[in-house]
Amino acid sequence: MAENYVEKEKQDEIWVIDDERVIDAGVKLKLEIIGYDDMASVYLIPSNGVISIKYIRDVSVRGKTLRDLRDEVEKKLKEYLLNPQVVLSVMGYATRESSGTVTVLGRVEKSGRYELSMPNPYLKNNTPQTLFVLIVKAGRKSDSALTQVMVIRKRDNNYEVIVCDLVKFNVMGDMAQNIILRDGDIIIVPVIYGEKEQSARELEYIEAYINGKIGIDGLTRELGNK
Repeated sequence: MAENYVEKEKQDEIWVIDDERVIDAGVKLKLEIIGYDDMASVYLIPSNGVISIKYIRDVSVRGKTLRDLRDEVEKKLKEYLLNPQVVLSVMGYATRESSGTVTVLGRVEKSGRYELSMPNPYLKNNTPQTLFVLIVKAGRKSDSALTQVMVIRKRDNNYEVIVCDLVKFNVMGDMAQNIILRDGDIIIVPVIYGEKEQSARELEYIEAYINGKIGIDGLTRELGNK
């Protein structure tokens, strides 16, 4: 299993341990409690984002920042340990030989499939592919509604539609809007429709895709470069 990790090969390689970094599936996370050496553990975060920590058992970590998780674990461990001080560090990031692809449709200059680069987001100067970067690469059109960019993402056997406001990201620095893309994501940039900025037609085809009435070819045919 070790070959699935991106490991530190040199002692001087710098990992970015940012308290505000969001934990996601595939992160190799080390948890230590100062003064309690027997509590040290390394976890490879699974797809459901749940790990088991001694004394407090199952803890959901996916989507939380390192700071949030540290504070939560310290609070729960206070019931069992005296003044627990939790240290979290990222030891690596799981990767695959094929980084996969995403599909971009709607009001962009170049719709279609794009290779998805997913480097280790915990290394300096080595960031993962984000939604904003992909939209720039595809080329937005003047009438594209960047406040309502939709990402169709499959989770297990279900789909979710994530709506991102890239204007908030670009103008206000709202990092939560610029999500990290995953293999298989479908990005749809809608056309501006007045204040609503979202067309019923686009939502209709998204629903048809999620319900299995049309496939990716049908979705591309209806929404690609429209």
